[in-house]
Amino acid sequence: MTHTKEVVYLSTEGGHDPAIARGIERAGLTVWTTFRIADTVAALRNGHKGSPLLISDVQAGALALLRILSEQGTKRPATVLFDRVGDDIQAPIAALQHGVTEYLLASDPELQREMRVRVLAERVVEAQDADQPASAQESPAFQWDAESHVINTGTEIIRLSPTEGRIFTLLLANRGKTVTTPQLLEHALDRPGMPTIEGVKLLRPHVVRLRNRFDHYKALANRIVNMRGSGYQLLLDATIYSRPLDKYQFTAETGGSVFQSVFGPFFTTTLKIRNI
Repeated sequence: MTHTKEVVYLSTEGGHDPAIARGIERAGLTVWTTFRIADTVAALRNGHKGSPLLISDVQAGALALLRILSEQGTKRPATVLFDRVGDDIQAPIAALQHGVTEYLLASDPELQREMRVRVLAERVVEAQDADQPASAQESPAFQWDAESHVINTGTEIIRLSPTEGRIFTLLLANRGKTVTTPQLLEHALDRPGMPTIEGVKLLRPHVVRLRNRFDHYKALANRIVNMRGSGYQLLLDATIYSRPLDKYQFTAETGGSVFQSVFGPFFTTTLKIRNI
């Protein structure tokens, strides 16, 4: 019998990380915990060989487990290593050499650990259900209008504020890459050179509101991840159609004002020429 919806988790005696466990459960999976390398190897070779994910604590012998699986030629699913201590610089290097998908630290924010595991689990399960590689999955599609700050999902409209729109535009243009706090402050909030500590306090509420707007849409929910000490990253696997901006935009505004009981009309025009 193959358990395709159970994640194999090699944990220390202290038990698995709650944040990682929440990410797995919110992806619709369950955790199958082991405490010995031999049991983990046996599980991946037998009853749990269809497991979508392998989670392992570094302190439980994760690197030894990877070497054994490699030497035995055992097929290994997408793998996440969790480092509870983070004092060994060789551990992440070795993990990279073994092709580990995610390397998480206990010092990472809990929400970040939870979201990264959840996103990975959802992608792997979708690919597994379709019996094809994740890269071949058909991505959800939506249209992004950068001028009016509107996302059209096909079934609903998500309207963003101008600041939220600029933040989303930057994150969208750098999908899968970290957009630093100084970049967001300069290009989205028009605050170049602002000290980082002050900038984080100014930026965070806008990002929180942006995340809240996306919560009800599966393709966007939980995709904006805080990259500790650097900025934010958009983990998004979707097809985006951006409406091109017009090269020339003309606006006109009329009205009136009253000063000392005297009415005065006004008329203003603006011509915007974009470098596109």
